Amino acid sequence: MVKKTKNEKQLEDISTKLDKIIGLLTIQNTEDKNDKVYLLKKQGWSSRNIGFLLGIQNVRQMEGWKRK
Repeated sequence: MVKKTKNEKQLEDISTKLDKIIGLLTIQNTEDKNDKVYLLKKQGWSSRNIGFLLGIQNVRQMEGWKRK
């Protein structure tokens, strides 16, 4: 196993944060909450974070979460 340098770790952290920002921009013009949930789930967001972001209490009960 290769140990990552500090710079590589920082680059990975920045990349992860940029991916999340891009995900938010992606759903900005989507009106249907199920579509928003589906898109964020596909980008790796947790149900807790999606619920907080969209103001939904039961994200896992939504059609968008159950889609494959």
